[in-house]
Amino acid sequence: MRLSWLYLEVTPHMNDSISEIQRLIGEVAEHLRAGTSADTRKAVAKLERIAALASTLALTVKTARR
Repeated sequence: MRLSWLYLEVTPHMNDSISEIQRLIGEVAEHLRAGTSADTRKAVAKLERIAALASTLALTVKTARR
């Protein structure tokens, strides 16, 4: 069975996005552990950034499949 259609080259841009998402997840965890109102706001802002990066990355993968 051939699964060549599963292969997708990870570009430097995609790799950078994934690295940034991983970094932001760690920062979100730190903010949430701190538990202050300011840290909660910072966590929300970083979660929104993660969502934007993930959405762009998904679109990149989707268009690369065509």
